[in-house]
Amino acid sequence: MKELRNSDCLEITLLCFIISAQMEKYANHVHTLTEERETLSHGCEKENKQFRHEVKVLQPKQEVQIKEVEEMLYQEGLSEIALSSPSEQIAYLLVERSTLLQKLEARGPKPESQRCMTSKFLKEHPQENFEQNHQPLRREQEKHQEHVQQSKKNLRESHNEDLEKDKTSQNCLERNAEQVAERLGMAQEEIRRLTDELQGKEKEQSKLDSALKKAQLEIEHLKENLIKLKENDSIDLQKAKEHNQRLDEEILALRNRVRSLDSEKKALGEVVERLKGKSHESQENKQLGNHSPGTTVGAEQREQILKMSQEKIDIFESKLSEERERRKQSTSDLNTVQKALKVDSEEVQKSRSELICLYNEIQSLPRAAEDRDHYLITYDLLQRENSELETKVLKLSQEFEQLNHFTVERKTAATNLITGENICKGLVSKEPILEVEIQSPKEEEKELCPELGESKQKEIPEESVEEGTLPKERQEEEDSQQNQDMKGGEQQLTLKPEETVRLRQELNCVNRSFLPSQSSGDNSDDSGTQYPSSGEKQKYQQQEDVQQLRQNLHRLQILCSSAEKELRYERGKNLDLKQHNSLLQEESIKIKIELKQAQQKLLEGTKMCSSLTAEWKHGQQKIRELELEVLKQDQSIKSQDNLKEKLAQEKSKVADAEEKILDLQQKLEHAHKVCLTDTCISGQKQLEERIKEALENEAKTKQLYEEEQQKRKLIDQNVNELRKQVRILQDKGNQLEITSSQQQSRIQQQEAKLKKYLENKKEKSDEHLKSNGELSEKLSKLQQEKEALRKEYAQLLKQMDAHMRNFNEKHHHHKVKLRRVKNLLLQEVELRDKRIEHLENEVRILQHQVEKEKAFQDKIIAQNDLLLLEKRSLLEKLTEKEELINSNKGVISSVQNKVLLLDKENKHLQETSLWLKHQVGFLESIIKNIQISRKEFFRNRFGRVRWKSSRA
Repeated sequence: MKELRNSDCLEITLLCFIISAQMEKYANHVHTLTEERETLSHGCEKENKQFRHEVKVLQPKQEVQIKEVEEMLYQEGLSEIALSSPSEQIAYLLVERSTLLQKLEARGPKPESQRCMTSKFLKEHPQENFEQNHQPLRREQEKHQEHVQQSKKNLRESHNEDLEKDKTSQNCLERNAEQVAERLGMAQEEIRRLTDELQGKEKEQSKLDSALKKAQLEIEHLKENLIKLKENDSIDLQKAKEHNQRLDEEILALRNRVRSLDSEKKALGEVVERLKGKSHESQENKQLGNHSPGTTVGAEQREQILKMSQEKIDIFESKLSEERERRKQSTSDLNTVQKALKVDSEEVQKSRSELICLYNEIQSLPRAAEDRDHYLITYDLLQRENSELETKVLKLSQEFEQLNHFTVERKTAATNLITGENICKGLVSKEPILEVEIQSPKEEEKELCPELGESKQKEIPEESVEEGTLPKERQEEEDSQQNQDMKGGEQQLTLKPEETVRLRQELNCVNRSFLPSQSSGDNSDDSGTQYPSSGEKQKYQQQEDVQQLRQNLHRLQILCSSAEKELRYERGKNLDLKQHNSLLQEESIKIKIELKQAQQKLLEGTKMCSSLTAEWKHGQQKIRELELEVLKQDQSIKSQDNLKEKLAQEKSKVADAEEKILDLQQKLEHAHKVCLTDTCISGQKQLEERIKEALENEAKTKQLYEEEQQKRKLIDQNVNELRKQVRILQDKGNQLEITSSQQQSRIQQQEAKLKKYLENKKEKSDEHLKSNGELSEKLSKLQQEKEALRKEYAQLLKQMDAHMRNFNEKHHHHKVKLRRVKNLLLQEVELRDKRIEHLENEVRILQHQVEKEKAFQDKIIAQNDLLLLEKRSLLEKLTEKEELINSNKGVISSVQNKVLLLDKENKHLQETSLWLKHQVGFLESIIKNIQISRKEFFRNRFGRVRWKSSRA
């Protein structure tokens, strides 16, 4: 029990250390979170400063740009527009741009008019006058082209400049707007995140407060249970100690009684043996005829002594039985106490195991996520294996269809097998092989069915495992079993095509053997005419063989049909497996959702743990108090162990001393009994001779008897003194080793004195016997009275011995109890002094802790004030940021409107540029046509000139 309690205390201390380590981890985590929060707040402040700085930098730039635009407008003579707003300036520019475009469009149709004029001119004027009119037209065209090119160049340059300026301004504005929008979005996200964190922390604080209250209640409950257990243990220990002390005392008393009874029993046995010998001698004397009155009287006395000894033996046996019953009761009481202690230890172990289970459950949450990932991987592997199995099953179905075709062909070939004896015999020999080969796939398919059922049953616990109900070891075992079953199914499916190939080869052999069978049938017909008797026998045999073959074929057909049914059954199972896989996929999706929820819960748990730092110190103090209490218990247990060891040593010493005392008592009783026996024997011999003299000296004998009684009292007093000395030796147990030699010498002296006393007593007894010889005649009459006196004397002696023993035992027990009480009082006083000192130390520690707690509370209040100030400053900053955001939103909306207008203008300009390009292409085509017409005109003219010159 002590070992169990020590182990329990050690385990409790270990658990306390583990909890303290966890609390320190949580405190570090909270500290890191606070540091991260501070860093985020500093980052936000830095970004706000950057925003302000950028705004301050952008404002002078914008002012410079506005001034530059105003100067440009003053230079171009647009002073009225320079003082207007930028939106009005942009509107004015757009209007001017639209007027320029209209002017260009008005100038565009002139080339078509010119083309019409040229065509009319060519029709009206002849070819001879064309050259005269061509030169001014050419000059005008060149001037017009130069003017158009210059206008194009000017428009392009102005348009490009405007586009570049617009692009640069748009890019700058877009970049600024994007940067501002991004920063605003970041600021909004940070604000939202901070608000969410604050709300989450408030919720966590509320949850943690409730959890802490629950934990405090549980801790108080555990403390109460510990206090109750301590009290119960202390009460049980006290009861057990008292019970053990009582048992030890009873055991010692029982041992003493047993030893005394054994010694008395031995002495009585010796006396009985002697009396039996004497009775035998008396019987022999009776047979011889020695019928003397003295011998009859001696025999009667011996018989009475035998009866008394038997009665004593019966009494001793009854006492022994009572003592044994007491021992049994004591052992049963010890067993009950041990059982109760075992029950208490089991309860303590249960509570410890529950605490360990809770700790393991907290640590097993991240492992569950890893296990679920592992199960998802195994689920994907199972899906792949199922797809492979489906393809193999389809192959098997095709092969079985081919087997059916072969069986139909075999039915048609059965009619041609009548004349093939040898072939029939070969087929008969092959039939059992075929049946075995056909039954083997059937048996394999039957084995596959339960395997597939087991796979279903194993996939169902996999679902429950994915939900988190089964442990990790079972899941791994089930996955390995499923993989093994799937591999075995694949091997069986690969074996089946080989068996179908064998069947095909055998059927081909049978078809090939049809032709020789037919030829052999023709030959058999010819021979049948010559030998009719032998032919008929052969026909009968052939018919029987054919019937057997037909029966075997029928069996094969039945087997094939059963195989087809089993294939259909397997297909249905495969469909069920597909459905099951779809369900598993759905459940895997659910499990993923649950994993996300579990992760969220884990995050919440971590946040909950972070808030426990506020009460960590309080928990540490409680843990220290518990550790101190545990140390006190250890010290008390150690002191109890030391006391028990001392008690065991003292008990061993007391037992040794008691053994020595019992040996001395036995020696004294033996010597006393020897004296009594010697005196009785001598008295019996001399009483027969001196009965007459005894009557005369009766008075003298009475006086001598009284003197003997006095001497016996003196002997008893000496014995009591010796017992007192032995008790003193028990008290001085530690000095026994030193004074053992002295005691031995004293015992030897006492033994010498006893020997001298016995010798004197023998001499005196001889004198008394002589005097008793003279009084033998008188004693014959007084024998009856003497016998009665002897009986009464024996009873008185027994009573005296019993009273003396009881008195001595009580006195001894009383002294032992007094010593124990003294020792207990001294121990209790020492324990009280220690407790008082320990309590004083605890009071000092508690005062110091109270001071620390007050200081800690003051620090917390100061930190809370600082946090409130920081919160107010953050709120002010948030309001400023919101105002900036609103102002920036207005600017952004105006910029976006401008951007939209510029986009529209750009689109319009692109359309006008396309139109101008189209017109330029049209003019170029007109010019080309003019050039071609000129070339043709000149060619015709030169041709005519040549023709005229040749003609001339």
